[in-house]
Amino acid sequence: METLFLVLYIAIGLFLVFLAIIILRTIIKGKKPETPEELPEIKLRDNVVERLSEFIQIPTVSQADYNVDKSQFTKLEEKLQKEFPLMYKNLEFEKIGEFGLLFKWQGQDENLQPALFMAHYDVVPAEDEGWDYPPFSGKITDKYIYGRGTLDIKQQLIAIFETVEQLLSENHKPQRTLYFAFGGDEEVAGKEGAEKIVKTLKERNLNFTFVMDEGGLYNSGSMEFLGDRLLGVVGMAEKGILFLNLTAKGKAGHSSQPPKHTSIGKLSAAIKELEKKQYPLRIGQTFRDLITALTPYAPFGIRILFANQHIFSPLLKKVFSKSDVTRPLIQTSQSVTMIKGGIKENTIPAKAQAVVNYRILPGENIEKILKRTRKICKKYDVEVEMSDLWPSNNAIPSCSTKTEQFARLDKAMRGLYPGSVTTPFIMIGASDSHFYTDLTENIFRFTPVTADSVDLNSIHGKNERLKIKDYKKAIRFYYHFFKSLDEKFTTEK
Repeated sequence: METLFLVLYIAIGLFLVFLAIIILRTIIKGKKPETPEELPEIKLRDNVVERLSEFIQIPTVSQADYNVDKSQFTKLEEKLQKEFPLMYKNLEFEKIGEFGLLFKWQGQDENLQPALFMAHYDVVPAEDEGWDYPPFSGKITDKYIYGRGTLDIKQQLIAIFETVEQLLSENHKPQRTLYFAFGGDEEVAGKEGAEKIVKTLKERNLNFTFVMDEGGLYNSGSMEFLGDRLLGVVGMAEKGILFLNLTAKGKAGHSSQPPKHTSIGKLSAAIKELEKKQYPLRIGQTFRDLITALTPYAPFGIRILFANQHIFSPLLKKVFSKSDVTRPLIQTSQSVTMIKGGIKENTIPAKAQAVVNYRILPGENIEKILKRTRKICKKYDVEVEMSDLWPSNNAIPSCSTKTEQFARLDKAMRGLYPGSVTTPFIMIGASDSHFYTDLTENIFRFTPVTADSVDLNSIHGKNERLKIKDYKKAIRFYYHFFKSLDEKFTTEK
């Protein structure tokens, strides 16, 4: 009996220690970061909104086959030179191929490692139907600018130009050299824009303290417990991308004399098994960093889960896997996006085809996915090959949130919108920044504007729009962030 009591006491003691550790971690990780000072207001150049509207009115629509209206791209480049003469006069400018614009703003201190800022000036196609205003009208209302490119991503491009032009007009001379790289084919994989720019930079043996591209925004209403706080999300990693062609072959003929398994039947069976065998849920470093950043703002019950995520990871997986929005953050996704088969209702086709798109988490890779998909499809006599629809690439691992470079960005982000929360996340879409992985240890994917669910759904959709006040604040963000880079990082001698 004494032994039983001793075991019971030990068990209770261990449980209390375990509970104390959980509570202590919750208290420690519940401390909010210090609030930075708000970024001061600046006097903007005249007509900044009208200028952006005019650039929206230039339909620089990219196409996968590069059969584009090149006159519109030329028109945009000529307008950039006209509207921002100081930038073209004072910065070194190069046209890289047909779709690359590269600027260098020489710094005063050559001991400081340069930084590079990105954007793209092509947009996806848009038809008038379903829009409140024509997609290339650049319509200005009391609160918004409407048009294709207002969120993705001409506003970022023109905000950078506006900022540099304004700083030059004030005779600002940066200490750190700043590069600006703009591509005209990001929406079709960036082969002629960003990839060629990177090739040029590599030939010059350049490396950057960080690279900053489009990506996350300030989201409102994304987490109920944040209330009115904005969530500023920075893409610190990027999922890989892979398209696979599935092909099933069979005997063609009249539908009144079918074989035991038709090409469409084989393909359907393979697809059914692929969808049944989804990739496992996995919590990676970027997701852990996201949860850590949210911990101080969560109610105590949720804070316990967040602060002790290693212990409660099965529960976190279950919670975040319930939504189609959050599940891709913890899973390599697979989506059947195209299917092609018969051409007549009473004729059995000799061939049926499908395309499967994978978005790859760090830790998985193209070779593993190809091998797994072939193994599943082989049972149904379905061939699997890599598609040439889009260039494939593995995931870009997360950069660290514990660097001075990220701290500098975080300070500017929270200074623009006091009370906002900065969190890392993994980009589930593709961007041009993946070309830069050999040139820097830090890639930040962030656009300094706000967006709710309606705004986010308008990207590549109908009624794409940008809040006017957001655009003005974006210029303010770049103005102060560029100036903050004059200060050395402690790693720089």
